[in-house]
Amino acid sequence: MYWTESTCSIRGQICAFVASAVSIAMARAPASADHEQVAEPMVVLGPVAVYCLSCCAIAAYSITAMDEARRKVRIGAAVGTAAFYAALVLLARLWPAVRPDPLGAAAERFAIAASLALWPAALVFFITVVIGRGRIRRGFTNPLAGPGDAALETDRRVLANTVEQGFVFVVALAALAARLPPDWLHLPPILTLCFMAGRIAFWIGYRRFPEHRAAGMAVTFNANLVALVLAAIGPRLG
Repeated sequence: MYWTESTCSIRGQICAFVASAVSIAMARAPASADHEQVAEPMVVLGPVAVYCLSCCAIAAYSITAMDEARRKVRIGAAVGTAAFYAALVLLARLWPAVRPDPLGAAAERFAIAASLALWPAALVFFITVVIGRGRIRRGFTNPLAGPGDAALETDRRVLANTVEQGFVFVVALAALAARLPPDWLHLPPILTLCFMAGRIAFWIGYRRFPEHRAAGMAVTFNANLVALVLAAIGPRLG
């Protein structure tokens, strides 16, 4: 079973490199003599979405050999990944364009990143308030005495994970706002929406049953992954 899962992981990594290379090559297609070539979001997001859906199929190959708990985690991760890329591709086609004024582009880009970063910060603050209220209501006023009960321990773990993932996302968000071409600036709001949906799904799933957190974690992970990759190759897309 371990060999099968490792093989699936290696195949997924190979697919990742191939899909990334194809996406970047398509994004850097030479410009025609009549106009400058600008990579469209769907040119890059399309192959990436196909890759991730294929990884879900590869992961499903070894599901039957797993125990019940690991099967739930793998299925949840596959569902979360598929849902994220389906939503990303759909929203990228439907979301209105964001075009900053060239004379104040830097300030407007900073404003976009700052306004979007408020959402993860607000979620961290809200979870902190929930944990504080829960401790007071249950009489666990001394944080050194232990986690309290299962619900408080779950919320504490969700808070820690959200702070970790949120830090990565906010840094990537700032880089996206600074480095993406104007035609791509509708993606930071879309990724923020997906990130927040993933965090909420992670929290709800963790509260219900620990294995159910996988779908929300998959959405969060892929939102961070796409944000980091696009921030890294942003100047090559315009």
